[in-house]
Amino acid sequence: VVTANPRSVSTYFDLASTYLDKGEVEPARQALAAVLKLDPQSARAYTMMGLIEARQERMDDAFKLVQRAIELEPQFPDAYVDLSSLWERKGELAKAEAAVRTALQIVPTHTEARSRLGSILLAKGDVSGAETELREALKIDPYHAPTHRALGILHDQAGQFEEALREYQEALKSQN
Repeated sequence: VVTANPRSVSTYFDLASTYLDKGEVEPARQALAAVLKLDPQSARAYTMMGLIEARQERMDDAFKLVQRAIELEPQFPDAYVDLSSLWERKGELAKAEAAVRTALQIVPTHTEARSRLGSILLAKGDVSGAETELREALKIDPYHAPTHRALGILHDQAGQFEEALREYQEALKSQN
């Protein structure tokens, strides 16, 4: 498809995503480099490159790339979700929460942002707030596996093992 459409940005994004799903980082990076040649202002390409760098434990580069995406497109909620993920990996929960709340200001129905906020609140010990956010995420997308997994953890920590098991099973069903 890329050969037939060498100027199609979306085709290169699809190719990069496919490579990442297979764990093939270098070909994914090359596909994203092709995107940036065609569209040097692509915030999405910068966030994906940032996630590649994070996978390879090059966190400084990951932060720079995601910040570049935000500079290019300040209303791109996925960049803030990815920034939140990076902050969370560094153990900076307050910064992770602030970034994900920014994403939710832009798009209040962003499932991943809502779910990530719930997970961050759970990590901070705000069980009630976490459950509220996770339930809101499921209202947006009832099949969002990470949200079901997070609810499973919440119930598990509360000693509610039947509910935890039910959520873990839903997570597994939703992944398929």
